[in-house]
Amino acid sequence: MSHSVTAQIRNIPVSAKQCIEIAKYLNKMNTVKAKKVLEETMKLKHAIPFKTFNCDMGHRPGIASGRYPQKAAGFFLNLIKSAESNAEDNGLNVEQLQITSILANRAPRRPSGGRVRGMAKRAHIQIELTERAGDKQ
Repeated sequence: MSHSVTAQIRNIPVSAKQCIEIAKYLNKMNTVKAKKVLEETMKLKHAIPFKTFNCDMGHRPGIASGRYPQKAAGFFLNLIKSAESNAEDNGLNVEQLQITSILANRAPRRPSGGRVRGMAKRAHIQIELTERAGDKQ
């Protein structure tokens, strides 16, 4: 029996740069903590640190440069919940899940609107959750 599950979402209309920064921050994190961080980000309480794409970006309390990518955080939150439901269907313990692999890529850009006035932002996100061994307490 496999102890890992995957979920993916494709062609979401958010910035790929924001998705990459969120993915770097959430990698190797427990799903309970990751969901809490994303919910706080959507309420503008917890900033996501931007380490690569941080040109002309302001500093946030407790970290260097960062932002509150609310729209992208909502997609990540839905994806984690979907992966947790996949794990529950496979008989895994939802409380013991950890993000082992999270990948954010650019998607093909499509023209937006009737006349082509710009290209719409698109991204793909893929996540893999693995059940941790029982904690020794």
